[in-house]
Amino acid sequence: MATRGRSVSSCSDRLICLQGGLVVRADAYVTALDVERAGHRLVAEGEHLYLERGPGITLDADLAARGRRWRHDLLVLMRYQPDDRHLFDDNLPRPELGPIVIRRP
Repeated sequence: MATRGRSVSSCSDRLICLQGGLVVRADAYVTALDVERAGHRLVAEGEHLYLERGPGITLDADLAARGRRWRHDLLVLMRYQPDDRHLFDDNLPRPELGPIVIRRP
């Protein structure tokens, strides 16, 4: 999946902020999700982005056009690796969290 377990928040209606600080265009992010929903896979190898079609699945012309349009952003997104070691290694320090506050209307 394009998100690979990344935390996602909307910076604006046109930008998506990923955990670790990467900011990508919302259209490119949605395109990556649509590629995977259609049964295909985006793969970054060096400076190249490949769209691997799912077995027996044809590639929709609109999706292919969107992939070409956002190829730079998709390459950046597929190459992005946030530092998430703290999720898997109990010996690394974890950030201190404050108390949970429940707000009532």
